[in-house]
Amino acid sequence: DSTRYFYRYCPMQVDRASFRLHSQYIAQDKNQVYRIGPKTIHSLGYSAEEMQLLNANYAIVDRHKILYATSHQARDFKELSLNPVVTPEVLDQHTLRINRQVIYKGRPFAAPEVDARSFEVLENSSPLHFWSRDHTTVFYNEQPVENADPSTLEVLYYAVAKDVRHVYLGTQKMDGI
Repeated sequence: DSTRYFYRYCPMQVDRASFRLHSQYIAQDKNQVYRIGPKTIHSLGYSAEEMQLLNANYAIVDRHKILYATSHQARDFKELSLNPVVTPEVLDQHTLRINRQVIYKGRPFAAPEVDARSFEVLENSSPLHFWSRDHTTVFYNEQPVENADPSTLEVLYYAVAKDVRHVYLGTQKMDGI
């Protein structure tokens, strides 16, 4: 009808004039931020005035919370509080650099020794085979790869990478190659 929006044949309790989709997971109207679920759209309980969408997976709400869409099917969110969020930088769809720390899939990067300032996601990396590096260390799925040279490492295919001296399958150095 001309006065309401419907989702899955159910009327939505949103302000029709200001309602908009930000991504397949996040929507907002002039009052609130919403989670788009598999069957309904629910208010997340946050003010729409302070929302900043970073990409399809990440949003910052009220300058203190990061929301991360955890899966395409469940459409659940992880929340991470930072006080306050300052100068977010999107590195890829799952990775941010915020407040001098690396955020991966909605939580702090698992390797505490990571240097956020020099951290980068490597080309040909994927969510299942996540290759990254900082100025001193190469990481595979957030685990350090011993003896890998961060300045020469390149991802060849999924879990396979090489540097100037060795070939690696994930965190394991392949002998004899």
